[in-house]
Amino acid sequence: MLSTSHEQALSTFEDEGFAVLHGLLPPNLLALLRGTCAEMVAEVDAQIEAGGGEPSLSLSLSLS
Repeated sequence: MLSTSHEQALSTFEDEGFAVLHGLLPPNLLALLRGTCAEMVAEVDAQIEAGGGEPSLSLSLSLS
């Protein structure tokens, strides 16, 4: 059985295509993901500014 907050998140996902799940990731993993996203945005921005055509990305996460 799902908790009320999980039922609300599932309903939001079904209606809107996304859901916010507070506390799903531990703070250290969330910080890692935020940092990786920031690096990827900076990489794409640099490629665009350099006129390098279509930006390309490679993602590498180490969870250990």
